[in-house]
Amino acid sequence: MFCRLQKRGVASDGGHISKMPIQLITARTSEVNYMIRKTGLVALALGLMTIATYAASNASDQSSDPVYSGGFNNGTNGGTGFQPWSFSDFDGGGQYIGPTGESASSFGFYGGGAPGGAFADDSRGFAGPLDVGQTFSVNVGIGAPFTSGGNVGIRVFGNSGADVAFGVAPTLTGQQWYFRLDDGFLLPTGIPFVPATATSGPEPVSFSFTVTGFNSFNVHIVEGSNVYDLDSFTDAEIDGLNGVGLNSVEFFSIGQDAGGNLGADNLSITGVPEPSTICSGVMAVVGLFVLRGSHKPWLSLIRPTVDGTIARH
Repeated sequence: MFCRLQKRGVASDGGHISKMPIQLITARTSEVNYMIRKTGLVALALGLMTIATYAASNASDQSSDPVYSGGFNNGTNGGTGFQPWSFSDFDGGGQYIGPTGESASSFGFYGGGAPGGAFADDSRGFAGPLDVGQTFSVNVGIGAPFTSGGNVGIRVFGNSGADVAFGVAPTLTGQQWYFRLDDGFLLPTGIPFVPATATSGPEPVSFSFTVTGFNSFNVHIVEGSNVYDLDSFTDAEIDGLNGVGLNSVEFFSIGQDAGGNLGADNLSITGVPEPSTICSGVMAVVGLFVLRGSHKPWLSLIRPTVDGTIARH
């Protein structure tokens, strides 16, 4: 049986617009529904994959988190938004929760007091690489007396394994902080190293690493009332570091005992993802709505008329 497809009202040719089998209409409707559902699945998958791959979530962690009351161990995961701690210690190096040059209660790292031998290299991964506009921040401090030949500091890494480090090694660079690009030379920054003592109390230094573009990031350093900005590190200086995203931080103490250890606290990731990540979220939402709507047969948009023809709603 054949029926003619007709719009509401009278067609200009007397109503005979076309003749098409209902079976063919149903088959084509199923095919359209399949394509719509497939398109929705693709949009949803691409959106979720992009978000998961390219954006770190906001994160925070402090040494006062109740998780650390049970110990500061390899695999401990306090706070929110970070991956668990990963420790790599050698010949007496280690870590603890307690007083350091950062504060009376902080994450402490020491190198065993044997210059050139003992060390602690303890890291924390991010949930994903930092996106444009996001910032990783941490407070650090160093106690006194500082062991001759010691070397302590922090490093941030990209997916390729390249890194930028900030630290203190008085035997090599004097009483100031140094920075090092991707295992290169130690370069003095001119930022004074002020160790904490029993009389001065903690002297924390705040480091903030902000991604400013696909190939660049800035470092903002606050020491007491002094503010320092090291702008626009690029791939030309640090091969592969920021083009693939900052994704972890490491705290190291080499040849430094528990008296002049490295302290750190108040780890955080803040800022909003760049527009491309937001667009990925929109893509995922659109895909979800398409999937929800695809279960309704498009044949329901047409109905039979009294005279046996089929009219669109």
